Amino acid sequence: MDVRRGSFVTLDGLSASGKTTVAPLVAALLGGVHLTDDALPTFPRMRAEVDAAGILPARFHWWMMANHIKSEKARTITESGQAVVVESYFPRTVATHRAMGHPCAAEYPSGVLAPDVAIFLGVDEHVRQERLRRRAERGVLSYWHQREEPNVAESSRVYLAFGLVSVDGTDRTPEEVAGEIADIVRSRVPNFAWKGQLPMTTTEFEAKILGIEPEKMRARLAEAGAEHLGDRFQRRYVYDIPGRPGTWVRLRDTGSSVTLCVKEIHSDAIDGATETETTVGDFDTTNTLLGKLGYQPKAYQENRRSSWTLGGAAIEIDHWPLIPPYLEIEGDSADHVHAMVLALGLPLDELTSENTTKVYRQYGIDIEAIPRLTFE
Repeated sequence: MDVRRGSFVTLDGLSASGKTTVAPLVAALLGGVHLTDDALPTFPRMRAEVDAAGILPARFHWWMMANHIKSEKARTITESGQAVVVESYFPRTVATHRAMGHPCAAEYPSGVLAPDVAIFLGVDEHVRQERLRRRAERGVLSYWHQREEPNVAESSRVYLAFGLVSVDGTDRTPEEVAGEIADIVRSRVPNFAWKGQLPMTTTEFEAKILGIEPEKMRARLAEAGAEHLGDRFQRRYVYDIPGRPGTWVRLRDTGSSVTLCVKEIHSDAIDGATETETTVGDFDTTNTLLGKLGYQPKAYQENRRSSWTLGGAAIEIDHWPLIPPYLEIEGDSADHVHAMVLALGLPLDELTSENTTKVYRQYGIDIEAIPRLTFE
């Protein structure tokens, strides 16, 4: 295998197993690309038309076409050296349509890009059924999903025939599941496992709405169809980099992983910050290691976070000591962030992209003068 090629990872599984939430997290951990169905131009309109026709063979062949297009997009990207993560590839298409009665072989078509690692993401059936129930209540459980459900045993047999690697997401955060999948990729694809371990520099597209009422915001998120990913306690050390104002090192324990990051603030615009981040091991050990390298923390800080996802965006209700809670939305672009704000029925003119230090200043607090910022 050409070591210059990026890895190709696929996530398949039954409906409501968590694929959509976990796939972008895996891509981020591997420093790669989350390739979505948007690779097919006008995908939403075409899918709606095919689904509305109600013809099972036509739907099967349309989804196979979409997978062929994703295959070629993934081939191009991996040949450039980047990893690619795809959710719902050929196994998903074959499994769902076999369950609905369409005869098709459990195999990859000739000539398509086969995954280096193919994951079957599972979850406890009671958990999955509860997620489906909530989808049905919101009116987002399609006719086709309902048609597959009575025969998911056949879907499972198809996934088994494809030889997918099983990962169980029960009672685990999306970050924990993504971390296990990334570890599987690194162990099974040694020729380019290093790609997933390099620090990744990204431009952040995020904005905040200050002074929110958390319970009302939770209700608004649930009404909009957002998925609640869990509540976490986070802690961090912050370190200055001499001679580089607006740039600092952050060591953060998110409750599910520990990351080391260099954060650079270029402006207060929605895309005014970049992060170069990598996953590390133990929080306290890494702080000790940084100390031996000459970096002493200027501050220790805590916050509590309620994490949600909506339309592919990460949405957080953040609680910090001494100030009112705020909402933070991070998307793939400024337009994406704005679209999520509007989807929640919130005013765009209340958005701010100021960093946490400047948010504290709005409340008359100099956070840089507080060496230990805790809830105690």
